[in-house]
Amino acid sequence: MQNREVVLLSDLDATLFSSDGSISDGNRRAIAAFVRGGGLFGVATGRAVENAVRYLPGVPLNAPSVLLNGAAVYNYETKRYGQCSYLDHAAAFRVIAWCREHAPQLDIQVYTRDGINYVTPEETANGPYLAIHRPCRFCTAESLLSDDWFKMLIFGEEKAQAGAQRMIREQELDRAFALTLGTTDIVKDAKYFELLPAGVDKGTGVRAIRALPEVAGRRILCIGDYWNDAAMLQEADIAFAPDNAIDEIKAIADHIVPDNNSDALAHVIFDWIPKL
Repeated sequence: MQNREVVLLSDLDATLFSSDGSISDGNRRAIAAFVRGGGLFGVATGRAVENAVRYLPGVPLNAPSVLLNGAAVYNYETKRYGQCSYLDHAAAFRVIAWCREHAPQLDIQVYTRDGINYVTPEETANGPYLAIHRPCRFCTAESLLSDDWFKMLIFGEEKAQAGAQRMIREQELDRAFALTLGTTDIVKDAKYFELLPAGVDKGTGVRAIRALPEVAGRRILCIGDYWNDAAMLQEADIAFAPDNAIDEIKAIADHIVPDNNSDALAHVIFDWIPKL
């Protein structure tokens, strides 16, 4: 297979990124060579537009990308959104109200086209976790009522998170949301959960990209490591997982490459694409 026949979509945390949050020189060289050879490269991440690109200086993003874990498709070259999905405001506010009363220690982020909005107080925000989610702003949820919400992210004490998830199930709000678990290597023990619009995941983003005329005739290759990558890998023509991926993701992948600290993406580009 030649690069010009491929769309390559990569997860960021613990896949393209090394454990310290950087992109290795080997991965950078590989992406540059892939794009020079006619390949289309994009990312598939839970991050928002500005937060994602903040960690990708100098990386060519010439394919549409899956952002916000599938709630949006975004083209960094044209700076335009493609397919988007939004949360139900009423259901989302019920979750926020419960957290305000029963778990005020939790950080709550609301994602809109303007970026990341913390709707909990800055003085209670987890510092290291806040640092990796800049740029962001602090405001009230009520001030965002006129905006479309892509997703909510809830971070903090795991017992409090579990209580919020239990409330969502007990009040049957899980019908309104796709609940996704997440983690990151960049902040130690940073586990969280996200609420996406019902039926939305990275796989829906890949399907939206597949339907675009600019990718017609190309095969879509995807690589990821965690639960939120499962639907994307199932939707891919060929799926890869780094060796650090959880077992369930490895079971979905067609091929396993070295871990995220060993130039995982470079192995896809240089070792696998030429022989597919």
